[in-house]
Amino acid sequence: MSVVGVPASASSRHDAKAEAEAEFARALELIHTHRWGSDASTQAMSLARALSQKHPKSGFAQVLKAEYLSTWQVNAQGQPTAVAAMALELTDEALALNPRLAHAHVADMYAADCLVLAPRITGAPVSVLSFSLAHAPLAPLP
Repeated sequence: MSVVGVPASASSRHDAKAEAEAEFARALELIHTHRWGSDASTQAMSLARALSQKHPKSGFAQVLKAEYLSTWQVNAQGQPTAVAAMALELTDEALALNPRLAHAHVADMYAADCLVLAPRITGAPVSVLSFSLAHAPLAPLP
């Protein structure tokens, strides 16, 4: 489809971008509204795989995978630390591809929270030994 005054290639790029954004939004909705490991979350990961193939430089697939992992339930075998590390790695990849992906920042925060969630639930004190930002700020800090 060609829009008047817009070259067909620009119009098709716009259509492809809009389609990718719609698929991303749908997958994100599936992740947020369904239980981890459900058919809906499987469908969300299927959409993420498709986005990684059709739009590999968008960062959408990495955000979806990080968001999915950041919803991981804390368990007693130490898995949250490894899962959180994977989510943080994916958010780094997403932000390197597209620094404007706000959801990458949100998934980053969720994953980091997984590291301290168990102590909060059990009531154990949490001592902050160090603090650093995972990503350079996009705006000057006050």
